[in-house]
Amino acid sequence: MFGLTPGHQYVDRFFDRAVNFTPHKIKLVGAASFLYAGLFLTEGTGLWLAKRWGEWVTVIITGSLLPLEIYEIHHHPTAMKIAVLIINVAVLIYLIYRIRTEGPAKK
Repeated sequence: MFGLTPGHQYVDRFFDRAVNFTPHKIKLVGAASFLYAGLFLTEGTGLWLAKRWGEWVTVIITGSLLPLEIYEIHHHPTAMKIAVLIINVAVLIYLIYRIRTEGPAKK
């Protein structure tokens, strides 16, 4: 379905890199994953409780990924990556507009 069968270049590349992880890198990946999960838990809790700060956490998470997309486009530009960046910037602008023009969060 996604072309991720054994022997596929992306699968092979992933396993080649994963096998060579040092214990230090594994700890860093684990810590980053833990922090990322905590950030999403915070976002979800804020949105579930209909808090304004939950909406701003969503903006922060959405915006935090833009530098990675720009970096990827800089090194390996494709039309699809540029289109995704444009869509994500539009979503970010919409989220900020909506938060700023809407009244206080309702419960």
